[in-house]
Amino acid sequence: MTLEELEKRLINIRKEEEVTFKMLKDRGLSSDTISNIHEGKEYKLSSLFKYLDALMYVIEVNGVTVSDIKGFGNLLRIMRQNKNLSLAQVQAQLGWTPRQVIAIEKGRGYTRNSLLKYTSLIEVNYELESVFDLPSDIRENLYKDIDDIESL
Repeated sequence: MTLEELEKRLINIRKEEEVTFKMLKDRGLSSDTISNIHEGKEYKLSSLFKYLDALMYVIEVNGVTVSDIKGFGNLLRIMRQNKNLSLAQVQAQLGWTPRQVIAIEKGRGYTRNSLLKYTSLIEVNYELESVFDLPSDIRENLYKDIDDIESL
């Protein structure tokens, strides 16, 4: 599914699981951020991971389970490299500085719109997975730092 489809699915999951706006706010999400996620407007990607955490869901990106923004950025870097795109090529195609590309690939404070631009260069498919549906070995390691997923 696309990012837009994922956002719509999150709304349905929130309603099905009866997760209130107060519960989302308790995870550090503002009313504006919650609305922006629901409406497909600009928000920080770290907010999406807080939202997912409140719902007890994770994202699968091209079949790889990702539970935090750092692991997501690392996976995007690997996907870019697998597509034989250099940093210079990404910078040129998007009109970005090296700092902007590296920020995404290190999981440092990027936004929905910058993610959409970046992923326009690589094929990305998102899926949502309940934490409770994951195998126990994956579930146990979900919230640890993901430093080396290159072997996947």
